[in-house]
Amino acid sequence: MFNPDDSVQLQKLIKSLRASYRSLDKHRQKRRELIRDFTGDWSAQSDSYVEKMPVNMLALTFDVYLMYLAGNSPRVILPTFREDLMPFAANMEAVINRELEAIEFDRTLRRWVMEAMFCMGVLKCGITDSEYVEIIPGQPQPGQEYFCDVIDFDDFVFDTQAKSWDKITFIGDRYKVDYDAVRGSSDYSEEARKSLKVAEQGDVWNSDSSGGRADEIGIDARRQVSEEDVWKKTSWVWDICLPEEGLILTVADNSEDVTKPLKVVEYQGPATSPYHTLFFTDVPSSTMPLPPGQVLKSLNKAINSLYRKLIDQAKRQKTLASYREGEEVEAEKIQRAGDGELVGLSNPDSVKEIKFGGAAQENMAFAIQLSDTFSRLAGNLDALGGLGPQSETFKQDQMIHSTASQKAAKMTREVVDGTTAIIRDLAFNIWSDPYRTYRTSRRIPEFDAELEVVVEPDDRPASFEEFDVKIEPYSMSYRSPQQRANEITRVITQLVMPMMPMLQQQGIGVDSQQLFEILSKYMSLPELNQILTYQQTEGPDLQNQPSPGSPNTKRTYEHVSRPGATRQGHNQIMQQILAGGNPQESERAVLGRPTGV
Repeated sequence: MFNPDDSVQLQKLIKSLRASYRSLDKHRQKRRELIRDFTGDWSAQSDSYVEKMPVNMLALTFDVYLMYLAGNSPRVILPTFREDLMPFAANMEAVINRELEAIEFDRTLRRWVMEAMFCMGVLKCGITDSEYVEIIPGQPQPGQEYFCDVIDFDDFVFDTQAKSWDKITFIGDRYKVDYDAVRGSSDYSEEARKSLKVAEQGDVWNSDSSGGRADEIGIDARRQVSEEDVWKKTSWVWDICLPEEGLILTVADNSEDVTKPLKVVEYQGPATSPYHTLFFTDVPSSTMPLPPGQVLKSLNKAINSLYRKLIDQAKRQKTLASYREGEEVEAEKIQRAGDGELVGLSNPDSVKEIKFGGAAQENMAFAIQLSDTFSRLAGNLDALGGLGPQSETFKQDQMIHSTASQKAAKMTREVVDGTTAIIRDLAFNIWSDPYRTYRTSRRIPEFDAELEVVVEPDDRPASFEEFDVKIEPYSMSYRSPQQRANEITRVITQLVMPMMPMLQQQGIGVDSQQLFEILSKYMSLPELNQILTYQQTEGPDLQNQPSPGSPNTKRTYEHVSRPGATRQGHNQIMQQILAGGNPQESERAVLGRPTGV
């Protein structure tokens, strides 16, 4: 049993923490290198040569992943098997969703997912004391606020000796605090406060053996800040969670002479610690994952190396005209002549056009091939990002996008599972709040009305374990208004209209006015409402009216072949031309090149 007052045990813990922190040096260095590749010459710390990124495939990939995995704030569902608790569950759903908006959880979620692209996403959530609130007049009670903070991997540590995450004995993070505020606060141990030291520039912990922190990328002279330039003194401290002990220790980040923690609190929550990690690919016999960015890093470098070479070759390209010595007059006539002008020459063969340099065709073909390989390695990036048609028909495009979604399903599942655990922590803190009254509203679709929701501190008809926290996965993917309009149109034409006879028998119809108003809003076409007029008329006997999806409808399907219409087809035609091939005239037309050239 760990005793935080035992200086010997505390020193042993700190020694293990420092050893684990240093063992993560290589991963921190790899992460910084990937961030430099991601930002390119934008993050250059000096005027020295930095490799340009004319085709930043990493930035494109991460943008697509981010909007696919965490484009929207998640929609929380709080199901329960007890029918008598369902109204209260609906109220708590509204409260939790409202609190997620208040703390701007969607922004935090995107940062968390982005960190997982580079190395590992680490998020710390919990409660912190805030100003006092008066529940009973004249009797102020301490309030609390919920927080979700993304932890920089440079400030993160865990038990690297453990073989799996469920067997780690400690996990923590390092952060700065106000030196004077901590020294003067009675919330911390007096003995530990006296040993607190001011953070120094170039601190060994602030800069590991591999040199520098990720947040120093692109910031010049960060290490040259003098003590006179710092307006507030700060100190580094560690929060160390011991899952097996259920304790969180706040320890000063001094030398190894620490004998007393600043603060010790018992951790209470549905998880084993306030830290939530996110990664997408496990590595056998290792607690460190394989990040997506590290998989794509080398190929991104190869693509940009080729494009830099092609750009340099294109810059060196020039076209000259040579003429035989002694025939300067003939050459000057050609030089002065305009396009399409007739020029009389006694010896036309004496003047010839000579071309030098230019982008190598084999390099161009190779660069196109590497770009296609990158897209496949990233999980069909073009389909995930909607960057262009993937096939010659809309139906085929839908099938390809479905396949691409399945390839990204594992990433989606990891994000949804991790987000569910985070929100479960926040929901537990809201549930356990003994002071605050929550006010919001929720919609009642059956009555098309808004119901005011008030949850009092003592309004808990059951335990937290009676409920579950679930998230709708597709609520986290970003969909533009245009995409929403397309989805509505597709559902109406492909599902509602063929079922209209059956729907009419059940008294279900389509509100055309609402439909066009929504489409007008999503498609940014206010003119649509100006063109259409809506009149109140008695509805016809719809049951006796032929439906648009009547079996007597005659349809004619025509398959049209469009060679090279997709990006892949475009690239294949381009590679064929660069290799000296002779594509069909219809294929050349796709490239915008005249036929016969």
